[in-house]
Amino acid sequence: MAGDGCTPYSPWVVRTHFSESDKRWQILQDELVAPQGEDQFRAYVRFQNDESAFSGLRPIEVVNALPDNYPQLYVFVADEDTLTTKESTVLVISFEPGDAAEAGEGQDAKPKPKDVKAEDLRSFRAVPSAVQCVENNLSIANMDFDDFLESSGSDGVFRGFPD
Repeated sequence: MAGDGCTPYSPWVVRTHFSESDKRWQILQDELVAPQGEDQFRAYVRFQNDESAFSGLRPIEVVNALPDNYPQLYVFVADEDTLTTKESTVLVISFEPGDAAEAGEGQDAKPKPKDVKAEDLRSFRAVPSAVQCVENNLSIANMDFDDFLESSGSDGVFRGFPD
């Protein structure tokens, strides 16, 4: 399932926790693609709800389970915390190789997800209303992952930028 305006290059939101009702998952999907801010920007994400492929996976296992042609170097994960806590924070995982990014090699050095090692992962959590900001800016390389890491609160949650 994809939100309106998605393309083959849209990042995924992978569900890894399935003991909660599908109603909670549907509410989260609606929250993630809801228009945000004065300009009504939306997150353009594809939802992956394949229990047999992703149930109970740890972050590195999620990344390693992504297809070789996965379009981005980050993925959103709806894990147990997402689906059982009040803030419903989504885990945002980057698997961009640091050396390649610094060398300016970009997509030429893009690793296959199955080859990524746990030590290469970086992550933070984002409230659903902030996922649009993360997705829109990372997808067009307007900002990089570190901008969001550094702007996350002391609890590791990105809640948006101050006005």
